[in-house]
Amino acid sequence: MRPSLHARRNFFFISCVVLAEPVSSTVLLPFIYFMVKGFGYSGGEIGFRAGIITSSFFVVQMFSNPIWSLLSDRVGRKPCLVLGLLGTAVSMVAFGMSPNLTWAIASRSMCGLMNGNSPIARTVVGELSEATGMDKAKAFSLFGFCLAAGWTIGPLIGGTLADPTNHFGLQGPYNVLKTYPWLLPCLFIAVYNVVVVTLTCIYMDETSSLTSTKAIQENHDRVRTHCETDPLLSEHDQATRESSHTSNDSQAEEMDVPRINFRRIQGLSMLTAICYFIHIICFDELFPLFAASSLEVGIGLSFNPRDIARALLFAGPAMFGSLLVFSTLHRRYGSRTLYRSTAVVFTIVYPLFSMLPHLAGSTGGSSLWILLTPLVMLRYAAMVIGLASIQIIFNDVAAPSERAFLNGLAQSVGSFARAIGPTLGGTVWSWSVSNGLPAPLEFHATVGTRISLNYTIFYS
Repeated sequence: MRPSLHARRNFFFISCVVLAEPVSSTVLLPFIYFMVKGFGYSGGEIGFRAGIITSSFFVVQMFSNPIWSLLSDRVGRKPCLVLGLLGTAVSMVAFGMSPNLTWAIASRSMCGLMNGNSPIARTVVGELSEATGMDKAKAFSLFGFCLAAGWTIGPLIGGTLADPTNHFGLQGPYNVLKTYPWLLPCLFIAVYNVVVVTLTCIYMDETSSLTSTKAIQENHDRVRTHCETDPLLSEHDQATRESSHTSNDSQAEEMDVPRINFRRIQGLSMLTAICYFIHIICFDELFPLFAASSLEVGIGLSFNPRDIARALLFAGPAMFGSLLVFSTLHRRYGSRTLYRSTAVVFTIVYPLFSMLPHLAGSTGGSSLWILLTPLVMLRYAAMVIGLASIQIIFNDVAAPSERAFLNGLAQSVGSFARAIGPTLGGTVWSWSVSNGLPAPLEFHATVGTRISLNYTIFYS
């Protein structure tokens, strides 16, 4: 069923909201190495402290997401989305003006505290798809695409606009851009958030009242029974889950609290999600560190922030193509098969990244880009498919009345994994480049960390 123009408008604006969170969380990746170096650190100290700054966003977000989700059940989705966007805008400007490590960590923590929009947006996408009859695979492929696009656009903005005084000769009023070389990309994202806030307030509907609970429940039961060719639960587990659902619902209605049945969430699926996000964020954290390191020494690509942004630009066509084919792939293979298949792609692609300095030689040049481009495209195509699949999996295991809270819980799990990822990646990188050990315990050790996480995904 094709949604109406009014429904497509709501999908467009929620996509803009979804895009804001990953852009805000990844904009620092191309310049975080140089920012920490500007704070007076050097050598192996940089990777560890860069990981702490990146992780601080997700550590705080891990605790704030369920609170934002519960609040959205009380006051509505739209007000919480607006508050989150405004809070992110303020904290991004503060981060861009960081004079030291403490300030940077505090401002990133504030950004994580105010940024609870992802689980709320996921709930909105589910409510919109059910209210309009839109194919859920198409709806959540859009969500997965926006997340993946944000993780690409963020570094692109950060790498292109960082240090504008040296790159473009821009100093700004009172030399503010010279004094704060990392402010411009953060300011750009803050302006984007304010624009989205304005459009959201004017044009987007409050989705929690679009459909009746009964209609949504009937649709949920139908989807839960038929949509997955490779179900998450065994027939016995599904029968047990169905028998307990009625009693749990009646008790929750009497208590007037979100109806939470943790048997609806497989522990194995949660563990898989943690590993998935850890290895994704490990790559997002490690690639800038790897790219900025020396090609002549053989441990990196000797890229500057603009080169890093240029490399990630090639992810755009790959993500768009994945968005176009995901619905067809999902109908044929199901969420779980697609989700596990991405682990195979990552296991092949990641070792090839670490071999680039040797394959391209000490001079780099066009040969380096010829090898790098397809690897970037494959990696991000797999990420879009994996993210869209996991969004559908978590949407289908939760009843509609529980969806906002459980989406918040799932996002907290993701934030926990994403908090570990940067610190783990930065620590492993700092150890690997300074330990003096032979291969594969030098910088190739970072590849082994990500591959080991893929085995949990594949065998789950």
